[in-house]
Amino acid sequence: MAPLVSRTSIARLLPRLALGFACGALVACSLVLDFTECESNDDCVSAEPDAPLRACAENKCVAASEIQCESHTGCHALFDESFVCGTGESGAPECIKTATDECGAIRWPDEHDLDKTVIVGSIMPTTEQFSAIVQPLENAVDLAIRDFNGATELPGGRKIAWIACNSGGQAEGALASARHLAERVGTPAIIGPVFSDNLQVVAEDVTIPAGVFTISPTASAKSITTIADDGLVWRTIASDIYQAHALIDFVAREDDPGSLSVAYLAKNDAYGAGLLYDSADAIDALVGAQLALLYPNPAGMTEEELTPIFGGVVGKLFEINPDLVILAGTSEVVQIIQGYISTWAGMPDDSRPNMPRFLVTHGAVPSLTTIVETLPNPTLQALIRPQLLGISPVILDEENYSVFNTRYKITFNDQNAITSSSLSYDAAMVTMLAMATIGDAAITGRGIRDGMPRLIEGDEVSFGSDQIGLSFIPEARNALAQGQSVDLRGVSGELDFQIETGEVRTNLIHWGLVETTMGNPADVELEARCLYVLDPDPASVTGAWMGCDPPTP
Repeated sequence: MAPLVSRTSIARLLPRLALGFACGALVACSLVLDFTECESNDDCVSAEPDAPLRACAENKCVAASEIQCESHTGCHALFDESFVCGTGESGAPECIKTATDECGAIRWPDEHDLDKTVIVGSIMPTTEQFSAIVQPLENAVDLAIRDFNGATELPGGRKIAWIACNSGGQAEGALASARHLAERVGTPAIIGPVFSDNLQVVAEDVTIPAGVFTISPTASAKSITTIADDGLVWRTIASDIYQAHALIDFVAREDDPGSLSVAYLAKNDAYGAGLLYDSADAIDALVGAQLALLYPNPAGMTEEELTPIFGGVVGKLFEINPDLVILAGTSEVVQIIQGYISTWAGMPDDSRPNMPRFLVTHGAVPSLTTIVETLPNPTLQALIRPQLLGISPVILDEENYSVFNTRYKITFNDQNAITSSSLSYDAAMVTMLAMATIGDAAITGRGIRDGMPRLIEGDEVSFGSDQIGLSFIPEARNALAQGQSVDLRGVSGELDFQIETGEVRTNLIHWGLVETTMGNPADVELEARCLYVLDPDPASVTGAWMGCDPPTP
């Protein structure tokens, strides 16, 4: 086992003692000196709230930043298992506390040598505002790491440790998380961030300069494609450029689009604004009237701040009485749509406009059921259900998702995974399998990048090939470790990455809601209505809706 810390580094820190007296050669000299300053780290805790962390080393309280570590095991012995041997601000090896304001403590693989691990980080906004749609994504990363560690290990006997960070949905939180993971902990790979603007700033400011491999399950903005990323930024979801064309063609196939009044509302971030800019002009040319509106990004805003903003958005809708409302956002669309419904329900019967249809883009599709389930009465639930529609990329393989969802329910107290969880499971599993291509060498972000081309051509490995079992993991790992290539079919579908962009290209689905229990309008689930099939040319961003006859809905 590697030593706790470098003994020479401690010796330099201990005071040199000079005795202010001399003992004659023939005179016995007896002196008892007690320089014991501490017996444990508890004795070195300062009452000052911002005091630097200190440890008890050889009975002396020493600043942790001054102790050069040599192993995770050594930091564990000196402090506890929440510490790793990372990089201090000076650039020297230092025991780093993995828990911060944004990041939780590291989770080590069970009963495994701490120093035979590769640390993976994740950055996702799991605060209450986003938890309904994001916590399942983080859970899926958790499940992928459990599955990998339980089924196999990387060459060299290494398993995966994990640090989960909560960005709060804001760039500041995402950047703080990324700096901690990349620059202090030294992770070679990060799953996330999940929001497009967060991913862009993290990639450009932190992970690309640090050589860290970054893969997002849901950051879909078109602008990510053109980041000068040195091949280090990947995603398991398709670019929004395909979704923009699907939206345009959705409106174009209406019975009489020229008579439609449309309100296009988009969250003012890279995702919402990108979709609006790529599709609003074309939709405007098709319809009779259109209101295009960017609303503020709600990340970090309080309920008191959001209420008047969303109230103003709802007021705009009643001013124009649209036939169709397109919403390019995430979980905040629940407040907007429910605000409209509540206002509508409170109006006199003779002054109510016709209830519009609400078409949400993929970031809010998982929230459609929430809108119905949380309405206050069955009459409103039954009224709004057929008016709620969605469009999203194809993000699940039916067979593999069923198997994945069974394992998810077993692991997470009988909860169902939302469909987008498939994307984060695949992102984590792809990252770990790419590590297997590196062999016994040190795992680096660029090494993971260089292994990715070997995951798209070869014998097919399906993430649900043996039902509940996990034989696909050692099957893929062994093939890759032996220099072979594989073709992965994940929980989200075929993982046919375009190597030059680090992206997948997938068809899209039109979603509606169906009542699952007759007589109970609150019991609803998503139902796939039809498919937007991309043109066969890999360079094409257009396609056509198939199987949607008569025109939707």
